[in-house]
Amino acid sequence: GEPDFDEPGILIKISNVNPSEMSAQELYGKVRGNWRVVLTRAHNAKLAFGVLDGHIVEVYRIDERLPAGRMGALESEGGRYQFVGHLADDELRERYKDCLVMDLLHGQNQIRYVGGA
Repeated sequence: GEPDFDEPGILIKISNVNPSEMSAQELYGKVRGNWRVVLTRAHNAKLAFGVLDGHIVEVYRIDERLPAGRMGALESEGGRYQFVGHLADDELRERYKDCLVMDLLHGQNQIRYVGGA
């Protein structure tokens, strides 16, 4: 079943990658991204979930959000942002990794807010 998200977070759909062939840093680079987000909602998010083929493949704790591609800029061009963060603790990773979230991210949606974000 779908996981219970008791902390605000963002599901981020990635594609065309094989996590088993990537370093942890490469996967983080894919997930932290360059995403079009609703900043007020993204600001509430504490966790970022990398989703591939409907399953959570990794969980990150968000430290800050930056306009994509412009370190130190206050506004993003086109409303695109990326997060800076680190791997979530083992308890959270074990809880969420491999969870099925297919129903939450359907169609072309690459972002989904969960847990009250």
